[in-house]
Amino acid sequence: MPPMTTTVPAIDPSQLLAIWQGSMRLERAALQLAPAELRAKWDALASVNALTAAQQAMEAAKAQAGGWQDLLMAAMTGSNTVLAPRLDLKRTAEKLLADHLKSGALVGLGFQPPRHLHALPVIIPARHWHGHLHFDNATLQSEGLHFIEIRVITPQRLHSLSAIAPTPAPVLIAPPHKAPGRPTIRQHVEAAFETLARDGKINPDQAARSHYPLLRQAMAQSGMQRAAQLSDEGIRPHFAPLFKALQESRKQ
Repeated sequence: MPPMTTTVPAIDPSQLLAIWQGSMRLERAALQLAPAELRAKWDALASVNALTAAQQAMEAAKAQAGGWQDLLMAAMTGSNTVLAPRLDLKRTAEKLLADHLKSGALVGLGFQPPRHLHALPVIIPARHWHGHLHFDNATLQSEGLHFIEIRVITPQRLHSLSAIAPTPAPVLIAPPHKAPGRPTIRQHVEAAFETLARDGKINPDQAARSHYPLLRQAMAQSGMQRAAQLSDEGIRPHFAPLFKALQESRKQ
């Protein structure tokens, strides 16, 4: 883990997205930033196949003329000899990471939902890391606030990236705003489209409709509870203008 520090530089908001992109995904950071000894233990455990351990335990039970219940119990016990230590080690690494975020030895950035097309990440203040941190989906809930798509960076790298002048990023053209009325899913679609486009998962040569399953998945990951129930017709008027703008930009 990095040395203890709490100095965070003043950052131009236009640099925040580039810094977030250059940061480490929360779900990967715990092990990647863990002490060398802990990482070595993880590598050793990861080199052992849990399925192989289960099969070996079953063979040993079979040699003792065990019944099917004995074989099942042996398989579970065998796999747990590998999986349980891995889980314990992962939780230890996650606790270390959370402690460093609380102390300021590491800095976390994330978005506040719903993430819209032109949203910028924010640097999460150290006091909020005492809230409910979920590593599997990279979210944090604290003091009534909700942060998603969290990434982690060392203060040293944060200083380094913030010293680099930002370069203009391509801007996708959003559809015209409608007059106030019933709430729509426009912001959710825009945010999901931006995420997929940034990750290279939008192919202008394919049909727009073929991207809808990925779009629903991205919206669900960002916290939209009814994403899976959205119809194609509900998505189309918000997705089509963005997709067309991307297609036209590729032709230029």
